[in-house]
Amino acid sequence: MPIARAGLIALSALFLLAALFSGWMFHEHYWRWRTCFNEIGRCFVPETGMVLTDSNFVWGLIAALTFALALLFWMWSRRVVR
Repeated sequence: MPIARAGLIALSALFLLAALFSGWMFHEHYWRWRTCFNEIGRCFVPETGMVLTDSNFVWGLIAALTFALALLFWMWSRRVVR
């Protein structure tokens, strides 16, 4: 396996891990509480005492971007001369 291909596969795995982490953060900080937000974009969680804002949807954008990069590097690694 050429070093370039191994590097691309490693980058793909790294971005996939980042996508999984970002997706988990999106779920924990936004998706679970999406019906709780009021008109000014705030949500009080009584179990934890936290106040969430609707700006946590950014975690979903980061998850989508890192997943797209993981796919891009994986597909690129398949094209490298063997």
